[in-house]
Amino acid sequence: AALCAAPAPASGAAAVCDDTAGFEACAAGGAGGISLLQQTAKRDGDAAKRDHAVAGDAVAAGGGAANPVAQRMCSKNFPECHSNGWCYHGLAWDYFRWPGSCNADYEDPETAPCTFHQWPAKDAGKEMILGTSMNMDPKLKQLGIDLTGLWWMRGNPVPEVLASFARAEVNSSTFPVMLSVPNNLANHWSWQANTAGELLMTFYSTGSPQDVMQIIMLNATNGGIHTSLRDFPGIYVDEWGFHQINNDEWDRPTTFQNGSIIGTIFGDSNYTLTRVLHEDGSPTKFWNTFLDSNDAIGQMSFGNNIECMRQCQILSTCWLCQRKCR
Repeated sequence: AALCAAPAPASGAAAVCDDTAGFEACAAGGAGGISLLQQTAKRDGDAAKRDHAVAGDAVAAGGGAANPVAQRMCSKNFPECHSNGWCYHGLAWDYFRWPGSCNADYEDPETAPCTFHQWPAKDAGKEMILGTSMNMDPKLKQLGIDLTGLWWMRGNPVPEVLASFARAEVNSSTFPVMLSVPNNLANHWSWQANTAGELLMTFYSTGSPQDVMQIIMLNATNGGIHTSLRDFPGIYVDEWGFHQINNDEWDRPTTFQNGSIIGTIFGDSNYTLTRVLHEDGSPTKFWNTFLDSNDAIGQMSFGNNIECMRQCQILSTCWLCQRKCR
């Protein structure tokens, strides 16, 4: 039976989260009637309120470093800086103006990096942010879950290639747990540098860089990924499983519900999440297999964590968006 087929708990009752209940049942109901999803949302909401309050206090305290004024950098096309803050060249004036003063350094250290960052697959260890014991929740190690290093989505039918679990957090030190993975951050996820990969990146650009992937783990070796595609018309995913094979491999099956158009056309599928680099950057036994695969073409990853830049570059160029999003 599908994991998601477990009966929902009665109103006000706590869900029984174990191997028979399934990860979606655990996501829907938890101790005291508060689900794992609700616990995570409350935690994130409380953190956002604290961050907003801190920012407000800093601005009210008098600006300075807490409230910096942007500085305009003149481009090579408009290298002359006028005292009114506009850049010009002869009779031609730049049509963007920024607060503060401008200068003619041409190179702006604060200019936002472009959204679509391309690099060769062999440089993955330098371009991607590897998951380490230092940048991942220490409770993961206590739970017996090791997702450090860099992982290859071997056999993935869509053009997603590499994944990092850096900055992953877990909401409890006892099972079941919800693992929140900020896979939409810069250089945490890679796509093939082709049209299909760019379309996928464009889709993810519509969301927040802070969006997380939620993995519900029933124990140290079995769980599943929570997805809103369960209720998406025409797709109707049944389950995204997450099951350990060995220390360096996890099975990632995708099954579809009856009535899924995508499932009817393509059928169920699975790929093997495979560790290719250790947390210290050294290769695993699968690194050369990755380099010899069809996935080892040019890679693309998000080059920034700026929502304005990502959404602007859906329809515009990096150069124009850098000026819009300063």
